[in-house]
Amino acid sequence: MKSSTFNLRLSHYIFVMVFIAIGLITAVFFVFNSFLNRAKLDAIAKAEADLVIASSKIEHFILRAETIVDITAKTIEYMMKNGAGDDELKKYLFDQSIVYRESINKNYTAMYGVFKEKYVDGSAWSPPPEYDPKQRPWYILPMATPGKTVIVPPYVDADTGAMIISISKVLADGISVLAHDIRLDEIETFADDLYHGSGFAFILDNEGRIVSHKNRAEIGRNYLTSDIDNHMSRLVKQIIRSPNGSQTITLGKDDCIVFTNRVPCNWRAVVVVNQSVLFHSLKKLLYYGMAAAIGVISILWTFLIISFRNLNQERDRAVAAEKSKSYFFATVSHDIRTPLNSIIGFSELLKQGITDPRVANEYFDHIIFSGNTLMLLINDVLDLAKLDAGKMQYSYNFCDFSKLVKHVTRSFEHVARNSELTLECRIPEYLPELKIDEQRIRQILFNLVGNAVKFTPRGKITIHTSLAPGRGNCGILTFSVQDTGIGIAPKDIEKLLKPFVQLNSKIQGTGLGLSICNVMLKQMGGTLSIESQPGSGSIFTVTMDKVEFRERSSETADPLTESSGISQAATVAPAMLPHGRALSLLIVDDIELNLKVLSALCKKSGISDCVTASSGKAALSALDTRSFDAVLTDVWMQGMNGDELLAQIRRRPKTADLPVYAVTADVEKISNWRKIGYTGLLLKPITTVRLLEFIKELQQHTEMGNKE
Repeated sequence: MKSSTFNLRLSHYIFVMVFIAIGLITAVFFVFNSFLNRAKLDAIAKAEADLVIASSKIEHFILRAETIVDITAKTIEYMMKNGAGDDELKKYLFDQSIVYRESINKNYTAMYGVFKEKYVDGSAWSPPPEYDPKQRPWYILPMATPGKTVIVPPYVDADTGAMIISISKVLADGISVLAHDIRLDEIETFADDLYHGSGFAFILDNEGRIVSHKNRAEIGRNYLTSDIDNHMSRLVKQIIRSPNGSQTITLGKDDCIVFTNRVPCNWRAVVVVNQSVLFHSLKKLLYYGMAAAIGVISILWTFLIISFRNLNQERDRAVAAEKSKSYFFATVSHDIRTPLNSIIGFSELLKQGITDPRVANEYFDHIIFSGNTLMLLINDVLDLAKLDAGKMQYSYNFCDFSKLVKHVTRSFEHVARNSELTLECRIPEYLPELKIDEQRIRQILFNLVGNAVKFTPRGKITIHTSLAPGRGNCGILTFSVQDTGIGIAPKDIEKLLKPFVQLNSKIQGTGLGLSICNVMLKQMGGTLSIESQPGSGSIFTVTMDKVEFRERSSETADPLTESSGISQAATVAPAMLPHGRALSLLIVDDIELNLKVLSALCKKSGISDCVTASSGKAALSALDTRSFDAVLTDVWMQGMNGDELLAQIRRRPKTADLPVYAVTADVEKISNWRKIGYTGLLLKPITTVRLLEFIKELQQHTEMGNKE
C-alpha cells in the first residue's frame, strides 16, 4: 500500500515535471520564434537605414560638386566680362582645382572648359591634336540643356583612363562650358559600406549604368543597352521601371527583397537581401537557441531552488533594514524633541516671570544650549541625507591649513580652561597652502576635537599635522587628534562609524558625527583610522592622498575662518565708523520674524541705525531715499532673491561699491559667495559674537576704502 502510494506520488511528480518541461520548451520556442521574427525585421530595417545613409552621402557628394561648379562659373563669367585672357583663366582654374582637391575632397580633380571657342585646362594635361572637346560628353550634354548644371554619366577620362563623372554647365554667353571632373573612387566604396549581410548593394545612374558595385568589373556596365541577359540585367530593368521602396524579386532560385532609394541626381541606391540565406541562418540560430535554452532552463531551475533557500535571508535583511529605518526615525524624533522640550519649557517659565536673575540666566543658558544642540542635529541629519543620496558637493580651494587647525583649537580653549585639559597643536613651521574643501575638513576636525574634549575629563589633547611629499606638487596630508581620555574597546571601534551609535549615553551627542566624517572622507579620497585602548586614550587619524599644495600667499584670510577674539561677555559700545560716524545698516528679509531677530541683535551689538525691508523691491526703494554703510540681505526670498538684489545694487552707480553681505542658512553658499559678488557671508543662526566680528570687518573694509 505504501509502495503504491509512493509510486502514485512519484508518477504525479513526474507528470507535473514533464508538463512543466513541455510548457517551458513551448514557451522558449515561441520566445525564440518571436526573436527570430524580430531579427528578420531588424535585418530589413538595417538595409533600409544603410540605404538612406548611403543615398544621403551620394547626394551630399554630388550637390557639393554642383555648388562648386555654380560658384566657379559665376567667377569665370565675371573674369571674361572684364577681359581676362586664357592664361588668367587657366591659372584661376588650376588654383581652384588644388584648393577644392586639398581642402574639400581629394576626388574633386581638374576644372576645365571651353571659353569663347577655346579649350582651357586647369591641370597640367595637354590634349593631343586630335582631341576635340566639343565631341566630349561633358560639352555635348550641357549644351543640350543650357542654364542647368548637368551630371555627365560615367565615362573613361581621356587623360588618366580612369572612370569618372563630370559636372558641367553652360555659361551665360551660351557657347562657353565649364566642367569639373570627379573620380568615382569614393562613390565606388559606398556599395561596400551599404550592406554586409546576406546580399549585395550597388548604385545606378539615371541611364541604368552601374556606378558602384562590390564587384569592380560591373562598374560602368549599362545593362539597359547591352545584350547581356542574366540575373543582374533583369534586376536592373525591374529597378528602373519601379519607384522607390521595397519589392520581392526572384533571382534564379532565390527570393530576394530589393530596396531602392532615388538620389536627387536621379541615381538609385539599391540593396538586395537574399531571404533564403538570411532566414536559413536565423533558423539555424533557432535550433542552437532551443538547445541552449533547454540547458539554460535546467541551470535556472537549479538556481531557482537555491534562490528559494536565500529568500529567508533576503527577508531577514529587509526586516533588519526596516528596523534600522524605524530606529533612525525614533532616534531623530527623540533627539529633536529633547532640546525642543527644554526650549519650550524654559521659555514658558520665563514668560510667566522669574524674579531671581541667576535662575533666569540659567534658563537662558539652557535655551541657547538646546538651540545649538538642535541646530547641530539638523545639520548632521541633512549631511547624512546628502551623503546617503550621493549629493554632497565639495569645493576645493587653496587655504592656510595651519590657521584652520588653530581656529578649530581656539574654539575649544574656553572649555579646556574650565576643565583640567591641555590643548596642543603640533604643526610644521612651513606648512604650505593646501587645496582642500575647507568647510568639510573644518567640520571633520571640529568633530574629532569635540569628541576628544567630551571624552577626556582631564589630561591632554594633541593635534598632529604633517604633509609627506608625493608626485609633483601633490602630497599626503595626515592630521590626527590624540587624547588621554577614557579610550574605546577594540570591539566597539567599528560601531563608532555607524549612525546614531553612542558608547556612553551619559554624554550629550547625536551619534552621527563620526559616521558623517567617515563617509565624507571616503568621498574626498581619504581615510579615517582609530587606535584606542580602554583607559589609555584614543588616536583618530585622517589621511588624504594627492593633496595639491603651493607656497603660502599673502592674501587676506577668509573672514569666516578668522576669530576676532571678541568675548560675548564684552561691553558693547555703539558701532562707529572712521571720523566718529555711527554705522547704518539696511536689513532685507521676506520673513518678518527674521527681520525682528536680526534687527534686535544688531541694536544689541551697538548698531542703532537699522532699517528693515521685507523684499528686494522695498530695499531698492530704501536705497533711493538714503545712504547706508552696508546691506544684509537674505538669499532665498520670494520675488527678487538676494542674488538678484545684489545684481541690481551693483548696476547702480550710486551703490556699486556698497558692501553687501549674504545672510543665509545655505552652507553651499560658503563655496561661491565671492564669485557671485557679495562682500561677505553671515551664516544663520547669527549670534551677537558673530555680529561683533562683522562690525569689525566692516570697519576694516571702510578704512581700506578711505585709504584708497
